[in-house]
Amino acid sequence: LVSQTRQTNITVCSDRYIDNWFCAVKMAEISELTSRNAILDSLAVLRDKQKNIDNELDSLLEKQGQLDNKMSSLLHTVPNIEGLLSDSYRLNDIVKEASQLAEAVSSKVRLLDVAKSRVFDCMKRVDDIIDLKDCVDGVQSAMKSKDYEKAAAHVHRFLSLDENFLKETGPDVKKVDSFMSSMGILQSASTELKQVIEEKFKEAVQNHDQHNIERYLKLYPLLNLHSEGLKRFASYVCRKVASFGTSASAKIEAAVDSDNLKDGAFGQSFNTYFENVAVLIEQYSPIIETHYGPGWLFLLLQPLQAECDKHVAKLCELLDSHRHLKRTVQMVQLSGPSAQEKPSGKEVDALLTELTHVLSSMELYFQYLRKKLLADELDASQSQTVDQLGEEATSMLTNSQTTTLEHNLVSNFLILENFFMKESYSKALAMSTTSSDGLSSSVTDDLFFILQKCLRRSVSCVVVDCTCAMINNVSTLLVTDFKEVILQRFKSSFLVGGGYDFADIQSMFQSAKPTLEDQPSPQMTLNDIELTIENIQKLCAQLQMECSKMSPQGTQPSHLKKLDSCIANLRSGIAVFKALLQDSVSQFCNDSLLAKLTLSIEVFATVKWVVTQDEYQVFEINEPFVPQLISCVDGLIKELKVVLLPRPFEIVADDIIGSIAYLIEKEIFKCSFNQLGGVLLERELRSLLSFASSLMDWAVRDKFARLLQVSTILSLSSPKEIHDYWGPTASGPIAWRLTPSEIRKIMSLRIDFRSEDVSRLKL
Repeated sequence: LVSQTRQTNITVCSDRYIDNWFCAVKMAEISELTSRNAILDSLAVLRDKQKNIDNELDSLLEKQGQLDNKMSSLLHTVPNIEGLLSDSYRLNDIVKEASQLAEAVSSKVRLLDVAKSRVFDCMKRVDDIIDLKDCVDGVQSAMKSKDYEKAAAHVHRFLSLDENFLKETGPDVKKVDSFMSSMGILQSASTELKQVIEEKFKEAVQNHDQHNIERYLKLYPLLNLHSEGLKRFASYVCRKVASFGTSASAKIEAAVDSDNLKDGAFGQSFNTYFENVAVLIEQYSPIIETHYGPGWLFLLLQPLQAECDKHVAKLCELLDSHRHLKRTVQMVQLSGPSAQEKPSGKEVDALLTELTHVLSSMELYFQYLRKKLLADELDASQSQTVDQLGEEATSMLTNSQTTTLEHNLVSNFLILENFFMKESYSKALAMSTTSSDGLSSSVTDDLFFILQKCLRRSVSCVVVDCTCAMINNVSTLLVTDFKEVILQRFKSSFLVGGGYDFADIQSMFQSAKPTLEDQPSPQMTLNDIELTIENIQKLCAQLQMECSKMSPQGTQPSHLKKLDSCIANLRSGIAVFKALLQDSVSQFCNDSLLAKLTLSIEVFATVKWVVTQDEYQVFEINEPFVPQLISCVDGLIKELKVVLLPRPFEIVADDIIGSIAYLIEKEIFKCSFNQLGGVLLERELRSLLSFASSLMDWAVRDKFARLLQVSTILSLSSPKEIHDYWGPTASGPIAWRLTPSEIRKIMSLRIDFRSEDVSRLKL
């Protein structure tokens, strides 16, 4: 077989060679081969064709061994394939037999399932017939013995049976008349039992028999009368709620008649009333949950809340009548800066305290209702989480009259609280004096005591919207009104002649507690700004802590986010006053301190910086510029440290050091230098830096970075030496504060540097 295959390959290749040769001859068209060159070209083409055919034959012959091996392996596998074919036929027969057997078994199983279901139906019918007979016997004996609980249980068992199923069973029973009469007996017993329970429940309510009220309340669900039972029970509960409200109103009116209405009486009355209602709900809700099941509590709370609304409205009328709430709010709304008739701050404060207790009792009551309804809906839905109430419960809470009254009280509370805050703030400004330490004014501490009191009172209301509104009012007062007052005081603190000098600052600190209006001082205003920043930070921290205690289970997540947003808005005032402090320090330094510093620094231009070796040695002993400047700055810094708080002092001192560096740099460009002068300048600047570092508690080297780089350039021996500090050839990394043009300008101050050398530098 292998030899036959080889011979076949050779024959095919030979035939292909002949075909290719004839094709080439046809393409050349022998009639056109009339010249020697044409014949040679045609011969070359044929040789190329022959060469390609030889290469193809060689490649085929190289693969001959692989083809032989594959053919041999194929011949060996043929017997195995024939065996597999016979096995597959046998497997097919086996699977076919198994399939037929499975079909036969499954049909028998289906018949068994049908028979089983019929047996179960039959057993259920038998059980129902037995239960029906037991219910008839049990309910008759129970009704005769007035055991209504047992009778209700038998009726409940009868009602749980499928009536249609029982009617279908009736014709199959031998004694059909007896079967149908049993059903009639149970139906009439159910009707009779319902009438008995209604009469007994009504009688128990009239006699205020708590035990029997609860006893017959539990029987309604057994008769599938859930709604009717809860309706009758709700009317009883509403009577108790009405008695609570009548009692609370009567106590207020009795106190008014005896002229003994104390402060906080209304807050106590509201709190007592809502507590009694909540205790009533807590007393009966377990009975509803146990015997009626989850999801039925709303039917009790809906009429209860409607009755509660009436008595809350009555209490609010008494509050307005005897505390003159509306009249006080109208006076506040109509009062202006020059109004003669205003409510006194003491009256408003007492009224706000009472409103706080009223609002907190209302909101805590609503949070309690929301929690109970949410738990009931969670049990009814049988899900793991229920985040929001259903539409009916939400509508009941949102549209109740108590909610409307709460919103009105919150509105009045905010009007009065805002009035109290601004009036107290105005009095604090008018009575402001210097604090005991002489560093700040009393208005800052007084203001934040007022703001803290107002915010705590709004948090005590437990109403999130009220708290958020008050936080926003406080934030507005700080970043607008109080900021403007500080700006005006800071501007008025400067003398007409152009600001305080050093003697003015010292004399004001030594004076015996002058009022701010008599003798304002800029450093006191700077301290007030710093105290304001600290107080806002404390206020935000206290507010965050107190808000976190606001009933986390009753407060909705959206309300918590709103609180966080308002507190963040209040905290943003810190950045406003920090910017104000920075601007005020700059103005204070420019108007009060810069003139004195300028006089000391202008001496720099009078110093000779082109020095000889002998002069340099003299200047090493007697520094020509820095001692006088250090003496001036040292005295100024020490006195400022006494009259300024740490943070304002740091900013002022930092600004002074920065101004000194800036002024010295300006004076440098007015002078000429040689190398010794540059070395002397560097020595002077390092002495000044050492003094500043010893005087301050923080790093000041950054302020002198440009000056030290200027002195380094001025002390170079040649312009090319700059490459030791600048560019890729520098000995170490240096954060240069100077630009290439500034470096060339500084080098031009050297009298011994040629301008051509400086301009040729590649920087």
